[in-house]
Amino acid sequence: MFGLCKPSFRAASELCEPVSFFLRESRKSGGPRGRPPRASAMHKRRSHTKSRKGCTNCKKRHVKCDEQGPPCAACMARGTTDTCAYQTKPSDARSEGQARSATTTTTTTTTPSATDAESSSRSDGPQMEESEARRLLELRLMHRWMTHTWKCMHGLDEDAEFLIEQLPQASLRYEYLLYGTLALCAADLAIHGEQTTLRARGPSFYLATAMSYYDLASQALRPQLAKQDADAHVWVYMTTVMLTTLQMAIAQCLEARGGREPRPSMIERLGLIIDLSAGSGSVALSDSFSLFSGAGGSMMQRAAELLGGPPPPCVEPALQAVIDHLHAVVSDPSAPDAEPLAPQYRPCYALVARLLELSVREESRRQIRGTCVSVPMYCGRDFYAAVTSSQPTALFLLIIFGALVEIGARDGFWWANHFGPGLVQESCLAMASAYPDCMRRPHWREGIAWARAEAGLPPLAL
Repeated sequence: MFGLCKPSFRAASELCEPVSFFLRESRKSGGPRGRPPRASAMHKRRSHTKSRKGCTNCKKRHVKCDEQGPPCAACMARGTTDTCAYQTKPSDARSEGQARSATTTTTTTTTPSATDAESSSRSDGPQMEESEARRLLELRLMHRWMTHTWKCMHGLDEDAEFLIEQLPQASLRYEYLLYGTLALCAADLAIHGEQTTLRARGPSFYLATAMSYYDLASQALRPQLAKQDADAHVWVYMTTVMLTTLQMAIAQCLEARGGREPRPSMIERLGLIIDLSAGSGSVALSDSFSLFSGAGGSMMQRAAELLGGPPPPCVEPALQAVIDHLHAVVSDPSAPDAEPLAPQYRPCYALVARLLELSVREESRRQIRGTCVSVPMYCGRDFYAAVTSSQPTALFLLIIFGALVEIGARDGFWWANHFGPGLVQESCLAMASAYPDCMRRPHWREGIAWARAEAGLPPLAL
């Protein structure tokens, strides 16, 4: 993979306007020698074009000032450069490829150079205006999508054409989709950097770029959520998925940028991701017919067939053991949050366990990648409330979920890096603090050990 080489900026034309002026000669009062002047031969003096911004000397003499000073050309010709002054400094601005424009404004304006635009982009992220710098940046980001970033959304063989061809074409019609795509590509570059050394940017620049486009996508998307546009439905859904994905990638962006500012924990970030994922699910269900019959409909139908079909006939022994641990923990009657003690959590525990089992089985079958990312879409706020209140069963389920997220990250979903291990580690620490005895029970202990190994974390000393 290679990045787009960035050409150097050049002005559209060089401004080389010569300084010139005309000195009018006084007309002689008489005609030919010895002949008195004739009235018909007298010419009325033509007044010069009034200059509202000329120097004080030219105004006193009532002559045209070229407004190029101080000193102006007239004062240079008359040797009065020392007294050449302007009440308001004339504009130095020049239009590219044109002569100086005579305007009535009194404000001094300058045309920003390409270097100024570049330095501004380095410090503050992209300038959200139609400029050469922005167009080149967006071209680079879209090139990144076509060559690299699209793969992080690739979970099914049938979705390659949808992501590489149909989505970029649709982004030319729907600005919220364009901004969401560019935001995800900028996050990709913030984490992985550029493979070209020509004018390469740092993580801070691309993080600022990602956040700017994230905000633009959110603003453009908000009015579309209330509309019923069948043609745009799939693109609204894809934009919500991209923005949710970007939230999972932010932790890595901050890690790449460095700095010591306080950051939310992974469990705190999970709450936002659950809300965003639930919003994506609501968009999908609001018009499922358009989702399955519009652009990418065959991809959606194929995924539904695989998920709704029979489970794989056999599962890897290690993954089958994880499924057994899930059922044993959720049905453990001695858990502190078992049915008699915390009945409000039991429905969400059963739902999350089924979603995780489906993810484990699909991980073994290898036909759909990243099935586990649907867990936040359906788990609901009740499950998150159980997590934040340190209910042991909820923490165990979250540990398994974090391990599956990390497996997906190793399989190409780079936006999930750090997120899975962070959830595993924070959940283990919370459980060890509140319910250390649960972690010593066989199914709990073995499930946690598997999750920590998949997340690349050292074993716990229990």
